[in-house]
Amino acid sequence: MILLQKATANVLYVQCDDILTYATPYYYFLFTHEQTGVEYLVELSNTTSANKRVDIFNLTLPTDLDLDFGEYALKIYESETTGSGTLPNDALLLSDYAVKVEATFTANSEYEPTGTDKVYNG
Repeated sequence: MILLQKATANVLYVQCDDILTYATPYYYFLFTHEQTGVEYLVELSNTTSANKRVDIFNLTLPTDLDLDFGEYALKIYESETTGSGTLPNDALLLSDYAVKVEATFTANSEYEPTGTDKVYNG
């Protein structure tokens, strides 16, 4: 799950570049609120160089997009078209994620190790 905080510049680490169809794509992020079904679309630029394992996008709430608090389904698309304000006809789905938007999150809420696991081979 991707955690986004309101009134903050959020960094999204997602996987896109290794599954691209277009050589120089534009990225569209479609957020759908789980309870209301309201959709929010934003075009974001990949801030990493090519051939990295994880792609990095910056999303400032509410400057880039004004998302309400709650849970969302996120679908990331690639397209050869930019700046239309709607999802282009040539858009291809790259990946999808679950997203939660809150005012604040506790420290280390993304990952909290609970102990040591022992792994045995044999």
